[in-house]
Amino acid sequence: MARNRLETELRLIALDLLCPGERSELPPEAAEWVGEAATEAVSAVLDGSIRTLIQTLRTIVAAASPEVIHRLDQAALRYDAVID
Repeated sequence: MARNRLETELRLIALDLLCPGERSELPPEAAEWVGEAATEAVSAVLDGSIRTLIQTLRTIVAAASPEVIHRLDQAALRYDAVID
């Protein structure tokens, strides 16, 4: 779930950076190239970005107070109960 969300957002950012205007205004070959370039760029950074995010979150959570950890655990339990 998180991976797909991050991939989608990174792709949109890459598209904005490559072509700030409307891709539909580009010739078809250029629009295709922009799409391929965005996909290639996202593929190159996605897994590393997720790893870095997870490591950073683990560090932050490890430094959190017991009360915060308890509240996070309770929220996770509620979420699991809704999904089951």
